[in-house]
Amino acid sequence: MSLNESDLVRRLHSTETSFVERKRVSDTQDIAKTIVAFANTLRPDQEGVIFLGATDKGLIEDHGSDLDKLQRKFVDKTKNIYPECPYFEAHEVKEGDKACLAIVVPGGANRPYFAGPPYFRRASTSAKATREEFEQLLAARSSKAYELQQWIGKSITLHMVDGPPAHRVREVAVETCNHFYVTLFKDTWKVSYPLRMVELSFDHSQNRLELLMSLSFMGSPGRIGA
Repeated sequence: MSLNESDLVRRLHSTETSFVERKRVSDTQDIAKTIVAFANTLRPDQEGVIFLGATDKGLIEDHGSDLDKLQRKFVDKTKNIYPECPYFEAHEVKEGDKACLAIVVPGGANRPYFAGPPYFRRASTSAKATREEFEQLLAARSSKAYELQQWIGKSITLHMVDGPPAHRVREVAVETCNHFYVTLFKDTWKVSYPLRMVELSFDHSQNRLELLMSLSFMGSPGRIGA
């Protein structure tokens, strides 16, 4: 999608869309947050617009600033966005003898974006995370292990999909979990399972995590349960 001049003027004056931000020339401190919010919220085929040199009422302010310098200031504000800021276009919007800058920001394909980079400790220094380290952080947060660790010491529902009907569903608690296995317990009973044997769901009737256990998840024959 490409916005033409009439589209931009219409968005400048519209108060009905959440994908428009108007900022006075003196108010650009949090502009990186606005870019990140657009990039994280919009689909790649959608576009948000930031008007620099405009009031909240959709009027171009009499700022007297050089738009080229304003654009360079904007670009400088995007340098700390992580990962790299999605491609954007800058357009001049004129009404009478006044002009403002319209920055068109598309939804980002590499979301999530952040207004600053994450950091890792390397020896005695703090260094910006590499792209690989950043991906590892995201993967860890979305893993089974991460979710199970939030339930350590708490009751969950164990659903033995392949188990006998009388013992198919039971209440247990999570003792510990790492990226390889989860340990469950109930009174004096304790057992550990490889994470590849389990799938996660939610038991809405009990308002707690549900752990689905099945031989089919394992990919090879074996005995589940104790």
